[in-house]
Amino acid sequence: MGTWDSRSYTEPPCPTVPFSGTHDPEMGTAAILSETLFGRTRGAVLAVLYGHIGESFYLRQLSRRTGISLGPVQREMRQLVDAGLATKETLGTQTLYSANQASPVFQEMRSLVAKTVGVHDTLLKAPSPVGRPGVQPRQKPTPKN
Repeated sequence: MGTWDSRSYTEPPCPTVPFSGTHDPEMGTAAILSETLFGRTRGAVLAVLYGHIGESFYLRQLSRRTGISLGPVQREMRQLVDAGLATKETLGTQTLYSANQASPVFQEMRSLVAKTVGVHDTLLKAPSPVGRPGVQPRQKPTPKN
């Protein structure tokens, strides 16, 4: 049996794994960050509440806007109210929910939601179609009579 010589050893090449879909390899995408911090339902509900400060929503409105069933939305709203991040106002038989602007962490939550899950609403408001700067979209030719 021979002796091992470290000078003749070469390390196998390490495959390069691209950071698919990331802006910053250390932070990840906003989607990954929001999913990690909030989860799908909580993130969607927070995006609506903190994306529309000063507005109030019924549970069914939140459910429709988020595309999530009423049960999970109701559970999230109960937890958000208990945590002081949302307010619940009952008017007769109607219950309205909104972002709690009196919360000590309101500004931080608003900022965090805007940087993660709130990006979705911002993109939906963007003019469409999005093209290259300085290039006008082609117009459909008008038929000549």
